[in-house]
Amino acid sequence: MKKAFKLFAVFFVVSFILLTAGGLAIKKDSVNYGEIYNHFAKLVNTGQSENIAQVPQLVDISSAKGLTSEDSLTYQLNEFNTIEIYANSCIAELHEAEGSDKLSISYDYKNELKGNTAIHTAVKDGTLYIQNEFSDTAAANKEDVSIILQIPDSFKGGYSLKGENCIYKLESPESAMDIDISVINSSVEACDVTAENISVMLNDSKADIETLTAEEGVVMNCASSQMTVDGINAVYTNANISSAVLTVLGANGSFNLDADFSRIAARFSQISANLQFNFSKSQAEVTFPKNTDALLRYKGGYSVFKNNTTLEYSDEENKNNRYFVETNVDFSIVTFAEK
Repeated sequence: MKKAFKLFAVFFVVSFILLTAGGLAIKKDSVNYGEIYNHFAKLVNTGQSENIAQVPQLVDISSAKGLTSEDSLTYQLNEFNTIEIYANSCIAELHEAEGSDKLSISYDYKNELKGNTAIHTAVKDGTLYIQNEFSDTAAANKEDVSIILQIPDSFKGGYSLKGENCIYKLESPESAMDIDISVINSSVEACDVTAENISVMLNDSKADIETLTAEEGVVMNCASSQMTVDGINAVYTNANISSAVLTVLGANGSFNLDADFSRIAARFSQISANLQFNFSKSQAEVTFPKNTDALLRYKGGYSVFKNNTTLEYSDEENKNNRYFVETNVDFSIVTFAEK
């Protein structure tokens, strides 16, 4: 993943020089191309993100009452209101079980791993903890081990899905509480994810999600990662993207994006709230609906910005209660378009 972003950095520098040479409008006078090139060359050599997402934390359940290490077991739903999984070098699958009143857990692995791996579960303070481990991590292959949950469709509690070197496959988790996903060196595949609040934190990982639907907000933090979301429906979305690739194919609600040394492709289904974009050392294409009635506020330095929309520039106070698209661009290539 990090090698891919290093290649993107080289591509970005070359693209910047070619685009500026091609005569696009640059929103700052006396641009020093040498300064720009040296700045990016330094980042390419480091190959590192300026903002590193935190590694998910493992909760200690070793002394929890009722701790079990069985490969197959069930729980009554009245025993907990939140499910927390820490998947270590394995595949974790969450399926919906219609009509069932019990949650079932199964731990499957290749025969040659018997005695080297185990799963531990316990209910503590209203949370069902599920964790697996290896006695010899060097022998761990995530394709050879799986945690499979069959979750009754009546369960609407919270989810905390953590992992390292794992693959999460989520059917359509739906929660009346919150859903938090936090992984490192992993991948996440999900259909529709619905909750009061949704948080996705990726570190050196990849996520492909059909839709994120939140009664309140969606928060995304991605470092050295790639994330694709077909649609976001939320009151607000906050995204902090560093050395990453983010693709959002449809979004509603307030949207606040901070992108550093990243590549962004965002398409908005409608403008129903204020938007704010902060691009630094990034490349972005943002698409709005045709004839969007909003005001564009722009600040830029050492950047290429092309506005191919009907968005009206305005630095004055908004007296007509129209939505603002606040855009700050630094050392970046940004294009606004309509579709």
